[in-house]
Amino acid sequence: MTTKNWNVEIQQVQLNDLGVDAAQKLGMVVVQPQYDLVADGAVPFQIADIYRKGQIETVERAFKIRASENEHRDLPVPFVLFPEASIPLDDSGGLDYLGHQMENIEQDVIFIGGIEGISPQQAQDLTKRFPSSSPEFDLSFTAGAFVNVCVIVIKPANGILHWFFQSKIRPSQWEQPRNMANGKRILYFVAPRLTFFCEICFDHIASQGDEHLNTVLCKQLAAVTQPNAASVDFIFVPQNNPKPEHTSARKNTSILLNYQDRLLKNDSATVVVVNKASTATALTEYGHSGFHYREGRWRVSKADVGPKGYSLRDFEGVTSAIFRRRAEAIHVATLIPSTQNTGDSGNSRFPLENPRSHLPKEDCEPWCACLMGQTCPTGRFLACDCLPCALSDTLTSDLPTTDIKKRWKGYDDAGTEALRAWYHSVRTRLLQMGAERARQITSLLLGIRSVPTLFEQNQLVLRSG
Repeated sequence: MTTKNWNVEIQQVQLNDLGVDAAQKLGMVVVQPQYDLVADGAVPFQIADIYRKGQIETVERAFKIRASENEHRDLPVPFVLFPEASIPLDDSGGLDYLGHQMENIEQDVIFIGGIEGISPQQAQDLTKRFPSSSPEFDLSFTAGAFVNVCVIVIKPANGILHWFFQSKIRPSQWEQPRNMANGKRILYFVAPRLTFFCEICFDHIASQGDEHLNTVLCKQLAAVTQPNAASVDFIFVPQNNPKPEHTSARKNTSILLNYQDRLLKNDSATVVVVNKASTATALTEYGHSGFHYREGRWRVSKADVGPKGYSLRDFEGVTSAIFRRRAEAIHVATLIPSTQNTGDSGNSRFPLENPRSHLPKEDCEPWCACLMGQTCPTGRFLACDCLPCALSDTLTSDLPTTDIKKRWKGYDDAGTEALRAWYHSVRTRLLQMGAERARQITSLLLGIRSVPTLFEQNQLVLRSG
């Protein structure tokens, strides 16, 4: 089914042997790595050389954390999620290494993540090297210089790997001048107790004329399963997006979650955004991975709102829970489905609990308690709860990005925007400097306390005498 403005269609993928149950509590691993793409070259948007090896290592760490959290939470953690264009293709490892990480897991596991920019020929070769359950799910796209592809790998507990590839429907402002090939379909995965589909970054906000792609997808979903109603548990949005909080993103998330049709069950759906990490000098760009719900659907609990959890926002009919860690991290959270989601008063409470961010060790100083005589089974990443890290995280995890009093005005819109950008950068630097000084003071205090007091020294002398 296509429309006048859109040459795109929904294609169902039946996963009858997948035992993941969206009516149970589920864990998700949301990987927010630090990497850069090279926009130009024979094939645009490939991962920069200095990050390629690290991205392969991050795949291994993510699956180790999945296994560790699966045991710690005592519930299934089937989802491992990576951002757009974050998986190297031709390096030692790549998709072969990903498959190796998954093939011996004796539980249901689903990997979703973007492959770096590839040529149309490479894209066609993918479906030969990594076949799906049916040739009808092979990649489909228009002519172009490169293809932006998301890989969905599904491993039932007692089954083999199933590989699926979906190409990006509409190019971003950076991809369009480099002649991206346009994808032609969205894969809609239907298991006995789970449904989901993916949108690659700009596809989530794409529009043509007055018609939004999300509106088209909702109409098609309502039609594709007739006479039964189509359900949607999750919409995954892997992205490499410097402006994840842009108004257009919020409005289009709202379209998905608030579209009204009796043949579409979307009121309890979760939009899961997976972005690359922010940098220390630009915390308002990138990052902001998190979960989005229909506003008013849930009774919000404040238990997990804090520096180690997420921040809550309501906008355009959407309630968003954004992980506070903007820099490199591997986030994990438990999602509570509507079937098990009632509070003490009978009202459904917010469907997230126990958020946790695994952080790089090198973020800590040598004296951090998290590094003293402890080992971490997940490699370089671990969750750090030492006082200096907690203090720094509290001060920098959710920096304000707006001038509430609107004191910065220019002679025109461009001037106003420039003034506000400058204000934001200065404000961010000042807050970061304050946090760093606080860390240094805390370090000094901890160091002083580690030195015996004069009374303690005298006691030691008396005992030795």
